[in-house]
Amino acid sequence: MAAVSSARPRGLAAILGWRRVRFTLIVSTVLGLLLSIASETPTIVWIFRAVLVGLSALLAFGLLEQWPARSPKHLARWVLQLIGVVVVVPFAALLAYWMTTGGDPNFAGEPKRVIGYLQLTFLGVLLAYGFVNPLAANLENKVRSDSRILFVIKAGITAFAKGMAPSVSVEFARRAIFHGERPTFEEVEEMMRARKAQ
Repeated sequence: MAAVSSARPRGLAAILGWRRVRFTLIVSTVLGLLLSIASETPTIVWIFRAVLVGLSALLAFGLLEQWPARSPKHLARWVLQLIGVVVVVPFAALLAYWMTTGGDPNFAGEPKRVIGYLQLTFLGVLLAYGFVNPLAANLENKVRSDSRILFVIKAGITAFAKGMAPSVSVEFARRAIFHGERPTFEEVEEMMRARKAQ
């Protein structure tokens, strides 16, 4: 019996998936709005800076999600991603300031810019790993669990549509369930007999 496989996107398609980009844009826009409240700098500039930092963090997070193919034994992947984001955010904030000040942030002559840069950097790291990462992980787990159910249903319906007997179709669906959650063949038989008796 051949199991139906679902291909997960890889490369840039996974890193820059619409859900991730949309979520990053929303959180970055909110961060830019918050940072602009007590600032003389126009709100649109703060939003641009925050979006650039957010997209850079997303890119670092996504790249380290896929590379290296095998994470080092002594280092969990999430730690590698955290290090990547912590390294990228200050450079992205510096790039954002460089782009919005005409190529010269002039931190030495403008103490308010230093404060703004530090706020953007620290809040970017804090939001990326204190709020956004746990929220994204929870959402991803929920989507995966919902898609698992649909995958099992798809396997059973596909088998039945190909002309297999209902009991064989149920077996296809049972085998599509992940190993840790999969009931045994006997348990499924008992459930089918109990259902038939009703």
